[in-house]
Amino acid sequence: MSAPLRYIERARTYFSELGYTTEYRWPHFTDVPFTALKKPLSDCCITIVTTSFVEEKSEENVSKESEIVLAGDVYEIDSRVKACDLFCRHEGYDSYATNVDDVDSFLPVSRLHESVAEGRIGSVAPFFFIMGCAKDIVEHCGVPRLLFTDFPLGNPCGEPFKAEQQKTLLSMALDLLESARAPRTTVQTPFIWPHGDQWKETFMTKEHPFLDEKGMQLWLQAKGALKAEKAANR
Repeated sequence: MSAPLRYIERARTYFSELGYTTEYRWPHFTDVPFTALKKPLSDCCITIVTTSFVEEKSEENVSKESEIVLAGDVYEIDSRVKACDLFCRHEGYDSYATNVDDVDSFLPVSRLHESVAEGRIGSVAPFFFIMGCAKDIVEHCGVPRLLFTDFPLGNPCGEPFKAEQQKTLLSMALDLLESARAPRTTVQTPFIWPHGDQWKETFMTKEHPFLDEKGMQLWLQAKGALKAEKAANR
């Protein structure tokens, strides 16, 4: 198994080559809050807090699929909505190595409800843990627990449409939720990306840019609009 991709270093190099002179600074917390689980998972309500841009399918939402979203308000989606009725139009994943066609590969909605049916968890509602791909970024920022799978950015919860693998990963995340005794506890899963490690060499390079030409144009437009909005609100 090869070493995980160092996203912080790669991102700095990538944007420097694009002409950006100011390095992005990721948040970093020395002290990380932590609370050990105090009751059985079968009595717990569980939810996922995600940075993925997930929306419920509708004619209006799908028609905006090509837009770039830089920032938005915190919002909620009814946990009863099925994964097949959700979609992601965010560009923040490795589109050369994988896809986000299966919402359960980054937001395990179906797997959570299966865990309720099997009695592993009590219900689906608020609590917090992370399943991540960008190990160095998550550990740099600081989180109570991290279940890390060395997959391309976009599929922290398993390969798209591999339900059994996704189920195993969710089970490992729940195990970590139960067993962790201190903050910054990281567990790496044994899964290996089946298409090789070439993606680690090419992600965020001139060969495989983070955004294609159209995506970059949309991103710059969105960035300009966000700056204008901030200036107007000063």
